[in-house]
Amino acid sequence: MRISAKQRTLLGVILFVPLAALLLVMFACLPAPVGDPENSKVDPAIAGAWTATDDDGREVLVLARPWDTHTYYVEYMSQSKKDGKDDNSVMHLKAWLTTLGGSTFMTFEPLDRLNYVSKEDDDKAWWFVARLEVTPDSIKVRPINQDSALVKDLDTREKLEEAITKNVNDDTLYSKEITFQKIAASGKATDAEKQMIKDALEVFRVAK
Repeated sequence: MRISAKQRTLLGVILFVPLAALLLVMFACLPAPVGDPENSKVDPAIAGAWTATDDDGREVLVLARPWDTHTYYVEYMSQSKKDGKDDNSVMHLKAWLTTLGGSTFMTFEPLDRLNYVSKEDDDKAWWFVARLEVTPDSIKVRPINQDSALVKDLDTREKLEEAITKNVNDDTLYSKEITFQKIAASGKATDAEKQMIKDALEVFRVAK
């Protein structure tokens, strides 16, 4: 099996966009997280490599690794074409799971902010939150819509958790669903899949 042209395109990354503008489009940011990473538990089914294509044709590769028994370290990489040139982005995130209203949610905390280096007056912390539906070979991701009237004016963890729990099945709470397919869902990757992931780690200079 050979690596597809689609996979080769994704791996041909030459430009890194700080703070991953792509994610700001796909996943609206919230002023507070939900759940407590110290009390969260990692689901092994989420660990692995995932791919998707969004509505604008951006190719996405996500690598999710358990950091400890509570959280994940996530690399979110994407590529698209803009004015005939590759437009690529990468974002590094801490992530954890929580259950609200009987559904599983994942909170993503961006690690690319420079607030640990320099404090700026206009520097505000933000998080991405999405509802997950996990199967052995896919994850359906429904991001919380920051413009939803159900959460728009809420700025604390407690208020967000209460609103999400109460309205967990209300479609107006979410943005459009995105489906990610798992690479090597059987648990045994082909040589081509192993090489593709290895090449991605090399291209993005992620420690193996």
